[in-house]
Amino acid sequence: MPAGMNTGYENMPLQIDWVWVAEEGDTPLGVVLAAPCHGLVYVMRLCVKDGANPHTALALLRACMKDAQNRGFRGFFFHVDPTVEIDRHVLVICRKVGVKPLTVPQVLLVGSVEQARRY
Repeated sequence: MPAGMNTGYENMPLQIDWVWVAEEGDTPLGVVLAAPCHGLVYVMRLCVKDGANPHTALALLRACMKDAQNRGFRGFFFHVDPTVEIDRHVLVICRKVGVKPLTVPQVLLVGSVEQARRY
């Protein structure tokens, strides 16, 4: 995981085939973390470093979607936080390509498999 991305997944085992990194020279500018999920691609996290060109997010999404299509996937989903600048940019990109936002109340739950298996 490139340093300074603050994805929340820094200490997690990653599926490298589902990680895209945008670089300029040797400097990482952004990262997309995704995963296959019952025929869809779940884009778990899109991070772009402060000061990076906003088109970095578009380039990462395009790379992820192109690879997903080549792998046989036909749909995707991900959560965005409209209070975060890069996520607002992603909302604009997605609306331009016809993505339908679902604004249903949800609570994102994250937990330990080890702890949950005890119940």
